[in-house]
Amino acid sequence: MIAQSFGIFDHIEDIPGTPTSQLFKERLELIKMADEAGFYGYHLAEHHGGELCMAPA
Repeated sequence: MIAQSFGIFDHIEDIPGTPTSQLFKERLELIKMADEAGFYGYHLAEHHGGELCMAPA
């Protein structure tokens, strides 16, 4: 039997009225929980020049 690994693929969008620091803090908490649950990895999408994308290029 082949072992399977699972990861999370995420995209951070701007939420009006929510500080960017809070958006990233919440994602870091998600990453910590995923790691504790045994997830293999966390991948963050980036869209160059997109108005809604909060991940730096």
